Amino acid sequence: MKIAFLAAGDSIHTIRWVNALAKRGHEVHLLTMHASGEALHENVFEYILRYPSPLGYYLNMFHVRRVLNVIKPDLLHAHYASGYGTLARLSGYKPYLLSVWGSDVYDFPEESCIKEYVLRKNLASADRITSTSHCMKVQTEKYIKTQCPIEVIPFGVDLEIFCPILNSDSEKISIGMEIGRAHV
Repeated sequence: MKIAFLAAGDSIHTIRWVNALAKRGHEVHLLTMHASGEALHENVFEYILRYPSPLGYYLNMFHVRRVLNVIKPDLLHAHYASGYGTLARLSGYKPYLLSVWGSDVYDFPEESCIKEYVLRKNLASADRITSTSHCMKVQTEKYIKTQCPIEVIPFGVDLEIFCPILNSDSEKISIGMEIGRAHV
């Protein structure tokens, strides 16, 4: 699958996400105003957008459209409903998945009625929306009534790094329940 990400390349979350998808054999294109300082997998292609934020969320629209028209991804995945969500909406590319991160749905719309309007437009333009928590999903639903439910995808735990030495099945169940509660 060919996936285009509109996201902050200087975020460790973005880097881990694009690298993990590339390791699974996907071709990943990262379009960003925030260049990564981390090593990217060989199947991740980074495009540094010319104009910086906050105006870059509008001024980079034509560049993003050109790149998307060339690479023709199977999916556009924007991270952060306010900034990169605006750029994704203005690109007009479909299908488009939008992931909310937190301050984009908690703080941004409270700053002004214009910012709330922009958030509502960005959410409405997405084909699907994801959140990392149920409480953030509820907050997002205050700004959009979607045909499809907002999917909750909690942050994960690398079980190869956090692999306890277990003595019994009951310990495994107990630790599994603790890990599950940690994600709620």
